[in-house]
Amino acid sequence: MRDDAWWLRLARRGYTKEIAVYCDMNGIATGYMLYGLDHEVLKIHEMIALDYEAEKGLWRFVGTHGMMVDRVVAKNVGSLRDVALAFPSPDFEKREILDFMVRIVDVEPFLEKYRFDRSDTTLYLQVEDETAPWNEGLFEIRGSFVKRVEKTEGGILTISIQGLSQMLMGFVRPYDLVYYGKATASDITIAAWEKVIPHVRSDFYDGF
Repeated sequence: MRDDAWWLRLARRGYTKEIAVYCDMNGIATGYMLYGLDHEVLKIHEMIALDYEAEKGLWRFVGTHGMMVDRVVAKNVGSLRDVALAFPSPDFEKREILDFMVRIVDVEPFLEKYRFDRSDTTLYLQVEDETAPWNEGLFEIRGSFVKRVEKTEGGILTISIQGLSQMLMGFVRPYDLVYYGKATASDITIAAWEKVIPHVRSDFYDGF
């Protein structure tokens, strides 16, 4: 899916010339890994797998270098908790750097395209955004149907644009935002939002 310009930019970085690709029984590529060998260290720069079989295959490939290296340094391989599930006796040192931010620039069209888990649930969202006033207001949401309203009798989730961006991109759950004072809502309203926000993680590996 990446165009030629993306691949040329990757090549200009020059941090690796080695790429391992995992193919399934039909010869379809379902995972890849960018890596390099630096003396006795195997450095994984990026690993993407579409399913667990591909992930196992790529880690198996790493394991074949066991006699050549004494340690593996990996980044951009997903959540450490998820990676640990692939190993019978995981023993990792973890360093996590939260150096990216996400921001919804235009709330209404974003909500229209967002895939809520239950399209039959009606939600009300009060958005606060000091920087982009066009995002502020009360929204009624039912699946992909979104409209601005002046008032409602239903339960409202009041949230800043920062909290909303984090929640809809899967970085933090609605309950946690309320717990830490980043949003306000009744227990019933939070329970409704917990049901409709997909339990997915957003990973962004490409720096710029």
